[in-house]
Amino acid sequence: MIPISPVTVHQDDALLQRTAWVKKIAAEVGLTVSAVTSVDPFPAVETVVNARINAGHLDGMDWFTPKRAHVSADIRNLHPTAESILSVGIAYWSGPSEKPDDGVPRGRISRYAWGRDYHRVIKRRMKALHARLEESFGHKVEARFLVDTARVVERAVAARAGLGWYGKHSCIIVPGHGSWVLLGELVMDIPLMPDQPLDRNCGNCSICM
Repeated sequence: MIPISPVTVHQDDALLQRTAWVKKIAAEVGLTVSAVTSVDPFPAVETVVNARINAGHLDGMDWFTPKRAHVSADIRNLHPTAESILSVGIAYWSGPSEKPDDGVPRGRISRYAWGRDYHRVIKRRMKALHARLEESFGHKVEARFLVDTARVVERAVAARAGLGWYGKHSCIIVPGHGSWVLLGELVMDIPLMPDQPLDRNCGNCSICM
C-alpha cells in the first residue's frame, strides 16, 4: 500500500458544478464510479516501487524500472499540460456462479476475464466521455486515456481521489462494489474540483484475505 495525503482544495462553486456534471456524464457513458484528484505528484509512489524492485518483489516484470517509478510519481511526466485526473472504475461482479454438478474437472477463469477485454471497454467509455466534454465546451480538450499498462500507479490515484481505500489484500475497495472494480484514468487539461481521500478502513474485517 502506498501512503496518501489529503490534497489542498480551494472552494469554487463553478468548479464544483462542472465536476458534478462531468461525473454525471461519466455515469451516463457506463463508468460505474468516478472521482477526481489533482495533478500534484505522488512522491511515495517512487519510494515504494523502488523498494519493491530492490526487494525482488517485481522480478520477472522487467518493465518495472527505477525510471518507470520516477515517471509514475508525477502524471505531468506523461501529460505536461494536465490539470486534473478523473479516476474511473467499472464494476464487474455479476452475481454468484453456478458450479457444474456433472463431475467433470474444470479450470477456473478469473471473473474479470469472462467478458470483453476490459482495457478496451474502459478506454472506449472514457473516450465517449471525452467526446461529450468537447461537444459541450465547444473546444478541444487535451487528454490521455490510461488503463492498466500506463506508467501510473492506478490504485494510488484511486485512493487519493477518494474512489475507494486500500483493502488488506492491497486492492482498492469501492463503497457499494468492494474490490470488484476495474480502474482507469482520464487525464485532462481542464481543471476539476479534487475529491478528498476516504477516511475509512477495513477495521477487523479480513474477508478479502
